[in-house]
Amino acid sequence: MSNQIIFTAEELKHFSKTSPLTIHELSKIIESKTSQQYVIVQKDFVKAISKQLFDNTLHIFDINKFLSDIWSKVVEENRATTDKWKSELSTFNVE
Repeated sequence: MSNQIIFTAEELKHFSKTSPLTIHELSKIIESKTSQQYVIVQKDFVKAISKQLFDNTLHIFDINKFLSDIWSKVVEENRATTDKWKSELSTFNVE
């Protein structure tokens, strides 16, 4: 496929009369001319998606920290309980 997109005079005339002329309209024309291989997206959309992905990443970090803190507490309590039972059971050691 060529890197050039060819528009006929009629297509350009129709495109110029499209009202309102939006990025969405331009995107539809380019998609139709390139068998949907190219899509134009608005910069604000890309920024919004990037921000959402960043926010999601931060949220995942927060969840991981929360789970890590809880797991640390569970391990600490388990260790304390084990030490207590070792001490209690050691009184039953018969030599």
